[in-house]
Amino acid sequence: MSRIDIRRENNAPIDDKVKIWFCAHPDDTRAYLDDICRELFDALACVVHYEGDPCGEYDEEALCRDLSQMNLFVVAVTEKFLSEGNRAREVEFEFARKNGIRILPILIDGGLDGRFNEACGTLHLLKRGAENY
Repeated sequence: MSRIDIRRENNAPIDDKVKIWFCAHPDDTRAYLDDICRELFDALACVVHYEGDPCGEYDEEALCRDLSQMNLFVVAVTEKFLSEGNRAREVEFEFARKNGIRILPILIDGGLDGRFNEACGTLHLLKRGAENY
């Protein structure tokens, strides 16, 4: 069953915080979640929600109910996100797009701008890295 986990800065209360959904290929969640959370916490008062078991079974209706509570989806765009089947792109990202929830794609792997726009629609992308961020 789906398990929603959260990250918050210094165990701060979660009331009245921006609710962000971190959306990534399962391998990328482990690789980039900590760094992106730190960067988000530096920028705003927020709580980052993410799928705790991104390869496990889930109830799509319950997941979509949780996703509908989010203010922003932050998407880690990598080769795996675009080329391998994954719930993050096929369910979570699509939910945000269809429901008008703001999406902030962060380009982790360079050179994927065009492929992302072809696969996911034309959106502004942030490129990860000190000189581009």
